[in-house]
Amino acid sequence: MEPTVVWSEDGESWLFLTFGSSTCPNEPRDIRETGERAFEVTLEAAGGFSCTADIGPAMYKVPAPVSPGAPVTVDLGYGVTVTL
Repeated sequence: MEPTVVWSEDGESWLFLTFGSSTCPNEPRDIRETGERAFEVTLEAAGGFSCTADIGPAMYKVPAPVSPGAPVTVDLGYGVTVTL
């Protein structure tokens, strides 16, 4: 199960789907522009002191740093790159 990102229906946000512990899900912490319409996203575990050993999905809505139109490349780490 790999993380992914898609445009929201209104084109104003990105929707991130990640997988991880249900008590400490992986969430987008930083979005850094690395080139023209190219971004690198840092995913980090959120949560408390101890995390469950299960794997579950989590969804995050983040304001898009660019408008839709031309393709956008998003590097999610873990060897996963998505073109929107």
